[in-house]
Amino acid sequence: MAEKPNQEYFDKGASKVDDEHVKKAAESAEKLKYKLKDSKSLSKFFDELMLLVSLVTDFWKGRYRKIPYKAIAAIAFTILYVLNVVDLVPDFIPGLGLLDDATIVALCLKMVSYDMEQYKLWKFPESANEE
Repeated sequence: MAEKPNQEYFDKGASKVDDEHVKKAAESAEKLKYKLKDSKSLSKFFDELMLLVSLVTDFWKGRYRKIPYKAIAAIAFTILYVLNVVDLVPDFIPGLGLLDDATIVALCLKMVSYDMEQYKLWKFPESANEE
């Protein structure tokens, strides 16, 4: 029986992330933009995914460390999962190929929503003053 992209699968994948995965995720912004531009399933997550890449990049470069490593691992896993064309449901399967990616992204966003808000306050302090 094939695995499903659920919370257990997500947690298992994120737990296997190491520094090399974080580095790879931090360097993947252009590849991710390219993949997202033609994806209806993932395009709605474009801004959030770009923010996640920015966050993991700032973490990798030592500019932002106010986030648990578990959250960084979850973000790196998500980015690398989305970039992998042969994951649980291969991306080339019409109508289904990116639904598992969208599920993984949604699980990640749910898990790191607080961390993302804190990062936005750090990254864009002028936006906090406008509210």
